Amino acid sequence: MTDRITPRELLARLGAGEPQAGEIVSEVRTEAALPFFHEGSGAPAGGITVTGSLAAIVSVTAELSWQGAAAVQDWLTDPLPDGSLGTNETELGELISEGLFADSELAGTARYLGTFIVAGQAKRSVKLLIGLTRPVSEAQYATAWAKALAAAKGADRARFDRIRSVLAMLLDEENVKVERLLLLSGVGDLIGHSIASGPAGG
Repeated sequence: MTDRITPRELLARLGAGEPQAGEIVSEVRTEAALPFFHEGSGAPAGGITVTGSLAAIVSVTAELSWQGAAAVQDWLTDPLPDGSLGTNETELGELISEGLFADSELAGTARYLGTFIVAGQAKRSVKLLIGLTRPVSEAQYATAWAKALAAAKGADRARFDRIRSVLAMLLDEENVKVERLLLLSGVGDLIGHSIASGPAGG
């Protein structure tokens, strides 16, 4: 019977020394990094307050260059040109929360939840979120946007042009992704039927 030789003994017979192990400090690099919060501070002041419960969320995500993302941020934070309180984002929020479904039984259904840059990725993802307090159909949603933009254009062309400029930045990119998120405890979705009943309603 042949005695088994361990790898360590074999190395010793061949005149090799003991293997040396050293500490390796790992390093993770990304294309870019954004601090989520500044050191010593909490979440940014302000924010969006949503009243009532949401049945669904519409998420519009645009992959932009850093310059494009900065342009969206600059637009959102720019003060209104008439010197009144608020920013461009104030008008965008009003268009969504007050303008969508304004002339229908679904008035008050939409809520502007905010525009975000997605942290933790090297990509420049800018996300616009719209909350819906009850389910609406795709046709109702599309019609609401068309009517709201037409009303804004007729009422104040300068305001309409300002809002259109940011929507063009978010929507005119080739890789924009629109997701419709249904709250599972809700009663329906954006195609106008409940999960329980299915598309046929039974």
